Amino acid sequence: ELPSAIVAMNNMVAVGIVLALRERGLSIPEDIALVCFDDIQYASLLYPFLTAMVQPAETFGTIAAQLLIERIDGRATERRRQVVLSPDLVVRRSCGAQLARV
Repeated sequence: ELPSAIVAMNNMVAVGIVLALRERGLSIPEDIALVCFDDIQYASLLYPFLTAMVQPAETFGTIAAQLLIERIDGRATERRRQVVLSPDLVVRRSCGAQLARV
């Protein structure tokens, strides 16, 4: 039995999933919904347009650099710190959601 949805770890994996499903005669999102992490530029060119969880990569890098500088300068007060950054959901056609029309 087919799953109702697939979550891909990144756009490259999602592209492979799209191609594999097409080879089997399956359609996204009619047969299987698809959501991926990341949102690289060319993903918006793929049809159906991929729904994506967009991770704040630039913010990850900025915070990592700040933490490293604090450690090097001896200003780090904690041996370990947890930083949680929330992704944004960009809803497009591949998830099967119908966006409200205004």
